[in-house]
Formats: sequence, structure tokens, C-alpha cells
Amino acid sequence: ASPFATRSLHRGCFSCCIEREQGEGLGVHVGQVPGAEPGVCAGLWIPHANFAGPDGTMPDEITWGALDCSGSMAWWIKIGSPVGLLGTMAGEVLKAPKAGETYVVVAWARESEGRKFFAGVALYDAAGEVVARSGQIWIGRPAGAPAPAPLAPAASA
Repeated sequence: ASPFATRSLHRGCFSCCIEREQGEGLGVHVGQVPGAEPGVCAGLWIPHANFAGPDGTMPDEITWGALDCSGSMAWWIKIGSPVGLLGTMAGEVLKAPKAGETYVVVAWARESEGRKFFAGVALYDAAGEVVARSGQIWIGRPAGAPAPAPLAPAASA
């Protein structure tokens, strides 16, 4: 099971925080694909109608948000610790996702170069077609920098 299935990588993050109420954030998180090499991850995303335009599709900025954090999660799963912050992300939205439909987010850790960690993320529709994709560079913490504080358990109401 993914360590991100029960707690968020970045509490409060619009893209990956799973403690947000439905429709307040995207809730995108991925876990290791069984049998794949470490750092090959996948998860489901069902875009909420709160973020849709008048035609029921997601604006590009929401789709880009859905691609964001999964590259970092792939690296965290591969090496066992967080890699830092997103430096750059380049990609394209080929087809706007629709509210209420199920999509598969696939992320994979690629190579690293010093403090740079390269990742790829793709979003697939139910027919297996790529609807969006990105290449990312995550910037790791400098050597000797303190590790982030452990994640606190989710608050209960």
C-alpha cells in the first residue's frame, strides 16, 4: 500500500492533500505498482465538478495540478525520503479531463543528477488514451539540510 493512501505528502496541498473535503482539492496520490521497479507508481483521479468549466471539462491549470505532486511521490517511494520541491514541469494537455470520470495517474522516477530528480507523469482516460503528460525536475534538499518534520496524523472531527 502507498504511504500516501492514509496521509498526505504535503498537508494542505491543493493537488495531493487527501485530508481536504471532496471538491476543495484534487486529492491526487499514487502508490507503487506491484511488480514494477521501485518508483513506478499509479493512482486514480476523479475530477470534481467544482473545478469544471461550463462544458464539464477541467481547465488546463487544474489538469496541470493533477500532474504535479505524483513525480515527487514516485521518487519518495523509490528512495524512501522526500526529494524537495518542483523545479520545472513541462508537458501538454492533449484532451481536457471531464468531471466525474475516472482517470489513471501514472508517475515514474527517472534518473537523478546531483540534487536534480527527473520524473515523468501521465494521465490516462478509461480507454487507455493519454490525455495529459509532463516531464518534471524536482530539486532535492542540500546536503546536511534538516529533514522535514514527520507528518502529523490527520485531525479528527
